[in-house]
Amino acid sequence: MDDNAPSNSIVMVKAARERWRIGRKFPAGKDIAIAISDLTETQLKQLEDDPVLSLRFEKVSRAEPSAEPEPTPGAAAAHLEAALKAVFFELDPEKDLNKDGSPNLGELKKRLGRDVTKAEVTTALGSLSEDKRNELVAKWAPPKNDS
Repeated sequence: MDDNAPSNSIVMVKAARERWRIGRKFPAGKDIAIAISDLTETQLKQLEDDPVLSLRFEKVSRAEPSAEPEPTPGAAAAHLEAALKAVFFELDPEKDLNKDGSPNLGELKKRLGRDVTKAEVTTALGSLSEDKRNELVAKWAPPKNDS
């Protein structure tokens, strides 16, 4: 994976037939959105090398109206989840988190250009890989006082 890839990029994966790859199920004919920041270099390579999968890379738009028709609810949810996971890593812990350490919904709305519910945030956080979740926890950890 390109380390210079923007953190708000996603890969849309579509399987010609049902396929399990990188610990995920890819149903036949359905687009599955995955945040680039949630993949290791090895995982991305495995997806790219799989002849049953087709990949489309996209940059997640922020607050830009779309002229495209509304996606199906499943695809829209997957796209939102991938967009949220990308935005989580851009948040400033000192300015963009609530006192309880959760992402500020107003800040997420500003960055994504749409309302976001606490349930959607919880779902996106829960779908992070363990490595990415640990990375985010470390980033969002409150500063330690050495007093």
